[in-house]
Amino acid sequence: MIIEQGQQFSYILPNGDEGWIEITSAIGNQVAFKQIHGKSGSDSINEDTFKQLVNNGYFKKR
Repeated sequence: MIIEQGQQFSYILPNGDEGWIEITSAIGNQVAFKQIHGKSGSDSINEDTFKQLVNNGYFKKR
């Protein structure tokens, strides 16, 4: 799976609502994202960890 800027993913918040993130950059082995629905903020994560979360179903591509 190739992670690219602009891709959006959904996930389930602790209260059961759906949250969305958008990839703001994918440089080297870091993936940066911002919350666009459900919460506010931004963060970054190791690319391999992000891919594991997608493969395990935590993040679902929108």
